[in-house]
Amino acid sequence: MTETDKTLWEKLLTLSMTYLRTRHLAIESFTPLKQNLVVERYSDLRRPMSNLLLKLWDAIKPKDKMKFLEDVVTPVLYLMMMRPSVLHDAGVNLYFSIMEVEIQQTKNIKIVEARTIETLDSCSYSCSLPKDFNTFFVAKVEAILKKRDAFSSSDVGKKFISDVTFLLDILAELNNLPNTLPYEEERIDSTVTLMNYLKTTGRMTSYLKYVHMLESLHSCNGNYGEAAHTILLHADLLTWSDELVDSFGLLPRETARQRKERLYKNAMDYFEKAKLWEEAVKLVKELRKEYELVLFDYVKLSDLLDLQAQLVTKICTTERFFPEYFRVGFYGRGFDTKIQGKEYVYRGLELEP
Repeated sequence: MTETDKTLWEKLLTLSMTYLRTRHLAIESFTPLKQNLVVERYSDLRRPMSNLLLKLWDAIKPKDKMKFLEDVVTPVLYLMMMRPSVLHDAGVNLYFSIMEVEIQQTKNIKIVEARTIETLDSCSYSCSLPKDFNTFFVAKVEAILKKRDAFSSSDVGKKFISDVTFLLDILAELNNLPNTLPYEEERIDSTVTLMNYLKTTGRMTSYLKYVHMLESLHSCNGNYGEAAHTILLHADLLTWSDELVDSFGLLPRETARQRKERLYKNAMDYFEKAKLWEEAVKLVKELRKEYELVLFDYVKLSDLLDLQAQLVTKICTTERFFPEYFRVGFYGRGFDTKIQGKEYVYRGLELEP
């Protein structure tokens, strides 16, 4: 398949899936009178297009289908999330056909798995993931798993189900928590669990997204020390090098050195707000080595030494009142099921008796 052919096929597949998702054909959103009129005159125009989409996919040679995997997984998942059965059934059939292709060609489903998890995470983050999608998706996967030869002869499909089910459960738990102050600890706990999973499975883009989400949660709650340590999780992944790193959120495209320096300074600001000046001094010392021994930037070094002097002065002259910490357990049926039987460490306020 030439590059021109690939481009044409991509446009045709994209057009077909866009047609299926257009709101102008969403007859389920019409008034009953309009819905009956449209169905009587034209039937559901999405049904023949869904059949055509499957035929288009089948017409592509298995080897050439590999070129489209990364581009088609996300729109197919969007089809599966839509309510009308004509759409999510077409999405299910196409999705697992895509998985079969990758297993047959590569003996794994790394591309489909990565794009699936990235898409589900993105939908959950933007609150566009249907509440019942978890049950629907897992049920469809398990049903087709038993029928398809490519899956039954490999443990890859079963591992995929396990990973995606785990992810969907965490995302559902995170999204179902009320967005109120009494549930902030549970929200943070679920976010940390999700972060650990994403980091363990090597999905660093999603991991960093939740690192900064957790930073924001801590900052909004006045937990500046925790916010600083959280932002350092991002900094720890970077090296003092001139390798370019892509923009991320509000962070511009820059070198790894500049990104790490920027994150260190943000963390130092948080440590100052938390009156954890000793922690800020540790970061100052690391930056000092870069300015003095690597970059030879004595202007920045001068400003940094002034800051270090200010921090040390605060350590020596400012009276601080450190809070008490409390171990709190939630036992008994009087508590919400989400926190029953769990224990947390709570930090009191300054001078709180």
